[in-house]
Amino acid sequence: MKISRLSLYFFIIFLALFSCKKNNAVDISQIYGLWKTKSGATYTKESFNLNADKTFTYKSSGHISESFSFGKWEVVKDTLILNSVMPKECYYLLSFDGKCESSHIIKDELIYKTIDECESPVPNNFFIEFKSSKFIITKDSLVHKITHKNCEEIPYKITLYR
Repeated sequence: MKISRLSLYFFIIFLALFSCKKNNAVDISQIYGLWKTKSGATYTKESFNLNADKTFTYKSSGHISESFSFGKWEVVKDTLILNSVMPKECYYLLSFDGKCESSHIIKDELIYKTIDECESPVPNNFFIEFKSSKFIITKDSLVHKITHKNCEEIPYKITLYR
């Protein structure tokens, strides 16, 4: 009786250890390439290009302005993390994570620039800063995980697709 009970315990432990779903690492080669957003705003087009050398570029164009960014990316478990590299030129600066529904309205006290006390060469061209911006990696999309806590309104849900 003791042998069968002992065997049963080992069998239960074996099942518990090997039947748990493991958090497999993401195959990063699957995320290289061009991703586009569907954020609900039909007049804005956004795209990300994730390069194999772990750099990225971001472009956005709307009816009155253009935005861009570039930098480095990394994957931690199931999360893509983007960090911008600041340009050496002067541009207006906006935070990607601070993107709220009324973020297109700029108030004087909220205007930041890539270089303090500089003049922006183009008034409708913005550099978008990604500061540890997180996207959850799923089978066919990248879902932005909002980390900005100071939005007065509900932020957009931003999902990237192929």
